Amino acid sequence: MNHFSDAIKRSVFVLLIAIAIPVFFDRPTLYAASFSSPEWQLGKQEDGIQIYTRRATGYASTAREIKAVTYTDAPPENCVALVTDYESSSLWRKRIKELKVVETIDSNHWQLQVITDLPWPLRDRKMTADVQLIHDPSDNSYTYQIESTPSDEASGLDEDELFRGIYKFIPDENGGSKVIYQILFVSPIRIPNWLMDLMIHQTFVGQLKQFRKLVIQPKYHATAETVLGQT
Repeated sequence: MNHFSDAIKRSVFVLLIAIAIPVFFDRPTLYAASFSSPEWQLGKQEDGIQIYTRRATGYASTAREIKAVTYTDAPPENCVALVTDYESSSLWRKRIKELKVVETIDSNHWQLQVITDLPWPLRDRKMTADVQLIHDPSDNSYTYQIESTPSDEASGLDEDELFRGIYKFIPDENGGSKVIYQILFVSPIRIPNWLMDLMIHQTFVGQLKQFRKLVIQPKYHATAETVLGQT
């Protein structure tokens, strides 16, 4: 990692502190304090969204795992239709400017190019990610899993960064879905709990609220046949 990259990271960190301290001073951490536990701990519930955190074992000390759970009236197939609508990703995926397929490996396995939308002065990141969609016919659930590819000159990631996540859509008894969004990430810097709280709220709560609004739109009505036919 070069000195310029280190300097940028320090500058961003100082800027975020300056912005966030007036908001979070004297405010207890809501989500991130439970990163000390290897078991899932409920941080907060907001607008039908539960946020869980835990310490990621087997990785660097900066590794974190976060899980958000909510429900929607849309069936799992509609959820898959939305999550694979990459042209509309920026409408609900927070801090993502663009997602596009760069290689189709098979009918449910792709390589994506991801371009982030990061705040100044941090540059946007361009990276590749391995994505698979897995259908479990035993319960008609779908798991959409994404993982950053190994770091190289074109990946846009530093050598000590890692991102791995899933969206899981499980049918409920009312014809809707339980939605799980879970990620594991390794950051090149240690992020304090109060700042992690801010990031979690914006990324997870904001994202799933918008997901629930969009997934009920008629354009995402789908069946198992059409979803599996597209994948």
